[in-house]
Amino acid sequence: MTNTFTFPNGDEIPIDHYEYIEKFIRNQIANDLEKQAFDAMISNEYSFNDTAVRAKTFYYAAQIIKGKND
Repeated sequence: MTNTFTFPNGDEIPIDHYEYIEKFIRNQIANDLEKQAFDAMISNEYSFNDTAVRAKTFYYAAQIIKGKND
């Protein structure tokens, strides 16, 4: 096993840097999804049931992105 991650174009970076970047991006996406879940809960755009389904969907997606698929 190598200590580098190789991109499809041949560029390489240390695996530690790759893991840090991946974790950072996953957290950013998860935070955005959690914000969308919150926004869905407080919006008056949809019916109560639709709002609940939208919020839960965003929340579960955020948990999956974080790697916490309960």
